[in-house]
Amino acid sequence: MDFIQRMRLFQRAAETHSFSAVARELDTTQPTVSKQIALLERELGVALFQRTTVGLRLTDAGQQFYERARGLLDELASLKATLGREPGRPVGRLRVACPTTFGQAYLSKMLIDLVQQHPALNVEFLLSDRWFDVAEEGIDVSIRIGPLPDARVVAHKLGTSTQVCVASPEYLKTQGEPKHARELAQHRCLVNVFLSPDDRWTFNGPDGVTSVQVQGNFRTNNIETIRAAVLAGNGIAVGALWLFYDDIAKGRVKQILRNFVPAALDIYALHAPGVRQPAKVTELLKLLAQRIPQIKELGTPPRPRKS
Repeated sequence: MDFIQRMRLFQRAAETHSFSAVARELDTTQPTVSKQIALLERELGVALFQRTTVGLRLTDAGQQFYERARGLLDELASLKATLGREPGRPVGRLRVACPTTFGQAYLSKMLIDLVQQHPALNVEFLLSDRWFDVAEEGIDVSIRIGPLPDARVVAHKLGTSTQVCVASPEYLKTQGEPKHARELAQHRCLVNVFLSPDDRWTFNGPDGVTSVQVQGNFRTNNIETIRAAVLAGNGIAVGALWLFYDDIAKGRVKQILRNFVPAALDIYALHAPGVRQPAKVTELLKLLAQRIPQIKELGTPPRPRKS
């Protein structure tokens, strides 16, 4: 095994945090992978990994080597693709991370279209509602909805996700419908702890900005679970319009407090900084920039049904 092959082993070990996982991917043994990484460390003269009880962790030198090695391997794959072929053609493995529900609803179709258009791409689609560390976890592109806590990444704004305040007709029938945002303090509210860790909702209304400390008996970090709780009549929620669009249109939930608008959430595509992004990344960013703004559920709410 040569130096470049050991670099590829190292890259996968850094991304999976496990020699055993890499061995399973390559149909080899864990000792074989460990031996090759040890050879690489001797060639470089530094320790690349710390072995912990929960898996592998990159050392400072390992993190630096990973960031440079990943770019070099991408460049090598791109170079191979251009020899005798169309220059700049997207090739190689493309790791994409996205919030679960949004990814299932919208991004999965885009990525399927992308690999059909570019068969040399190998897409790895990771769905999770947690924040991904783009650089440390080897993510090529990560979709984030909401604030950006990480200043070490390059952010491309793709669109804006409108938020609405909703409740089921059953809840409103038994508990009454609030007419002012301040009245939410007396209602059962379903809180997304990811976006509202302090249980505070903010609205732009006729009197300016209104901030309400809400309360309730159900909090979660998963938007689909919040939707299920709303449909079950458990309370009032603030959530993305694209999540509740069909429910509002079909009368399963009602948009309330229309004069009090929750702050919209920006949608970003993030990637690690670099001098030049590989074709696989630029092609995905181009597709996202074309498709995301076309999603109608991100914009104007449907009109309420006539009774």
